[in-house]
Amino acid sequence: MKNHTLITLAVVLSGGLLISQASGGLPVGSERLYSVTFSEKNLTIRVKSYGCTKAANFEVSVDRKNVLTVLRTKADLCRAMPRVIELQLPLPDLAEGDYRIMNAFVYKR
Repeated sequence: MKNHTLITLAVVLSGGLLISQASGGLPVGSERLYSVTFSEKNLTIRVKSYGCTKAANFEVSVDRKNVLTVLRTKADLCRAMPRVIELQLPLPDLAEGDYRIMNAFVYKR
């Protein structure tokens, strides 16, 4: 009986994961980037969109160790064909120096 319960739980959880992946949409949190470019006042990023992604859906956070993170603050729940778009985000005031970006990058051939 215990094994049956564990198997049922595993099937339910994996089914939920498959449904969330199949329905599209991008969750809130640290964003996977396709590219990033700095300018004096902006950070230009390329990210995946399902049709509802806007620059206002992101923020750039900086910690005390000069680490930048691009965070998605609003999920993209649209169902259009996914595509990579380019957005410009305002940079917070940064001191001169070296910075690291914590986001994961997507490599496409």
